[in-house]
Amino acid sequence: LHVDNFSNFDFLESLNEFLEVLEVTRSIDDSNSLEFFQLLSSLPNLRFLDVTGNKREYLNGKMLSSLTSLRYLKCHRIKQIDLKHDFLSGLELLDLNSSFLQGSLDFAFSKLANLKLLDLNNSKGIQLNPLSQTNLFAGLSQLNELRLAYVNPRSGSRRISADLFRGLTQLNVLTLYGNYLTEIDAET
Repeated sequence: LHVDNFSNFDFLESLNEFLEVLEVTRSIDDSNSLEFFQLLSSLPNLRFLDVTGNKREYLNGKMLSSLTSLRYLKCHRIKQIDLKHDFLSGLELLDLNSSFLQGSLDFAFSKLANLKLLDLNNSKGIQLNPLSQTNLFAGLSQLNELRLAYVNPRSGSRRISADLFRGLTQLNVLTLYGNYLTEIDAET
């Protein structure tokens, strides 16, 4: 179900047994977000949630606690996200493209043990320099694809530490283009 714009989410309740895919591209803001996330609790079979166009700046994983079947979360342009919850461990695809992630990101994704794809392309707040956030991807042992294009500003470090990717034993695809990097330092 793709929803472009509406002010009342009540009709979702009638779909609770059947709805597996929900795309809400321009409707969630501070005036109705509580109602929307409460309604999500009535959608136990939801596997794909796209809230790309939402106007909220913060997504608390607790808001998604009832979505135990959720496998794909797409949430662009978010500023803060809290994913350190066990009930999100089934998530396989997380798309945070074009987000501005603030605060410490150490262990930010550590509870997402089944994550296979993490898209952080064009996101700000991620530091790829050798001394910071070495635990950023801790716990992502099943990660197959990591997208980090255009996250390092032109003025950022030209080298990164291979330690940043330690523990990513299943990683097959690493996207780093547009980061002005010259070296991946394996010695740190």
